[in-house]
Amino acid sequence: MSCLVMTGLIAGCGNDQEDPGEMGIIDSIRNSGVKTVGTDILPADITDFYYTEENINFNAYYLRFRFYIEDGKKYFFYDERKRDGEYGPATEADRTMYGNFEIPDDVWADFFESIKGGTVKKRTESADSGDSGPWTYLYWYGDKGKIQEYSFASQDSRNTFIEICRRLSEDNEASLDGKYRLILDDAFFTAERTVYAPGDEVTVYYDMIATDTDYHFFSHDVDIHTGYDNDHGYVITFVMPERDVTLSVSCKNSMEYDPGSEEESMTLYIDGEAVPVTWEDNEATDALKGLCPLDITAGPYGGFEIVGDIGSDIPAQDSRITTRPGDIMLYAGSNIVLFYGSNTWEYTRLGHIDMAEERITELLENSSGKISLELN
Repeated sequence: MSCLVMTGLIAGCGNDQEDPGEMGIIDSIRNSGVKTVGTDILPADITDFYYTEENINFNAYYLRFRFYIEDGKKYFFYDERKRDGEYGPATEADRTMYGNFEIPDDVWADFFESIKGGTVKKRTESADSGDSGPWTYLYWYGDKGKIQEYSFASQDSRNTFIEICRRLSEDNEASLDGKYRLILDDAFFTAERTVYAPGDEVTVYYDMIATDTDYHFFSHDVDIHTGYDNDHGYVITFVMPERDVTLSVSCKNSMEYDPGSEEESMTLYIDGEAVPVTWEDNEATDALKGLCPLDITAGPYGGFEIVGDIGSDIPAQDSRITTRPGDIMLYAGSNIVLFYGSNTWEYTRLGHIDMAEERITELLENSSGKISLELN
């Protein structure tokens, strides 16, 4: 490629004309959809970068690093889980390190240098079964919702990236000094801080309030109290134990049944198994019902979801959402996504699978990708 470009330049110096054959090859490369970080994608273009590894076989583990920008601030996220001597998948109960914090510009610059020279191409909707990754995705202004699958320029670049992430995560772990983390499992939770000493009273607010909807807030083995005020919405309080706490929410439509307005319900089948789902009441799910019966071929993606093309564009009301296992989302107006892990991006909620997290993970990670939707 370098010889070809040099030839074109030398020819141009002699007669001020470009060889149309050679320039056609160059244009085809430019327009192939592959972008280079540092040339086509600059630091100001980047919104999110994900790096994920997972092994669900013996000595199971899960590793995720993330650099992202939110409200003009730069952040680093890490989540490491290990199940030594056992088969996976590794779940939240197996966490060894977890954190999310703001980083200065110089750290962001180091991160960018480590991915510089790498390439981004159109994301594929599946991965080889049993692969442990890494899966790397770069979200940037101009990606058109598709050009997001990232590859490091070299193994040295990848090693440098891992070293930066290890240093940041280990330094943050050391700074906890006997304190524990509050992990908020929904984007609409807010709290004054995310690290507390045992015995501290924790107050969390939840301000996503929908009509005719019952909300249930929960955390494993923590006695939580729920109130409500007009300024903050729901107010959740508890005393911090001597461990990390994950706070989650589930919701259910509480509208009273009216026999005069009975509508057909929609059933989700995964590999032929009917799965219990609480569907959202919105335009997207109504449009999905209109496509039934619908067969979808889905594939694993990123180590946290399976995704499939529904074959049509349906109405989307995207918002920035942090998913949790069991969430069913519409992505880019024409893809249905079933999550067994967490991701933060622009989605439209379709529903939630009403099963235990371990069962959801087992079902989706081992799925053949055959998804069906039928009306009852």
